[in-house]
Amino acid sequence: MVGKVYLGGGGSSEQEAPLWREAFHADDSVVIWPFAHATIGARESSIAWMRNALTPYGLRSVEAWTDSGIEERVLSGVDVVCIPGGNTFTLLHELRSTGLLRLLREYLRDGGRLYGGSAGAVVAGADIGIAVVADPNDVGLSDTGAL
Repeated sequence: MVGKVYLGGGGSSEQEAPLWREAFHADDSVVIWPFAHATIGARESSIAWMRNALTPYGLRSVEAWTDSGIEERVLSGVDVVCIPGGNTFTLLHELRSTGLLRLLREYLRDGGRLYGGSAGAVVAGADIGIAVVADPNDVGLSDTGAL
């Protein structure tokens, strides 16, 4: 892997600030993937929280992908993919079923940056099995291999 991966604990924006100063640079283009939440309403809340928390970093743009046409999207021109927390099993299921896990691997191989907070950090590892202590596996994943 050539890219950079920043793993956060999913704390408050103040707790995450030292890491975020490394991960997010002024004039970056960021895309948020809120797929650790099963509903559009929860995804929109996650997006709103992240956008607000990232305001002090002077980002050029903060786009969010929800579920409309994500299979056709590309990451060219994106500086950082931001995957916030939620349910780790839901997140991995969504990333696999939409092809975004493959797209993320290619993006990182090409030198992209990933910030993963909480569930997003766990998915950045080899396997999410450890998440069973915190998240219900409502999507019924049996293969927990991740990024």
